[in-house]
Amino acid sequence: MPLTDTHRDMLKFSRLSWQFRGARESAIRERFGCSELTFHQRMNRLIDDPDALAEFPLDVRRLQRVRARGQRSRRAS
Repeated sequence: MPLTDTHRDMLKFSRLSWQFRGARESAIRERFGCSELTFHQRMNRLIDDPDALAEFPLDVRRLQRVRARGQRSRRAS
């Protein structure tokens, strides 16, 4: 699917680091109008999109690694 401005904004948003978890949750709700869970569900679909990989290769690969680490960690538990 072609990337929308919202998709691009979500990928750029993922670059930000947050000192406090509540600040990130509030920013997601304010900026994207959804819960943090919904945001992460959308991001998981987005980082599997070839168009996202083509336009944001470093960000997408980093997010894929983070997701894979979390999956391995959950399986090990």
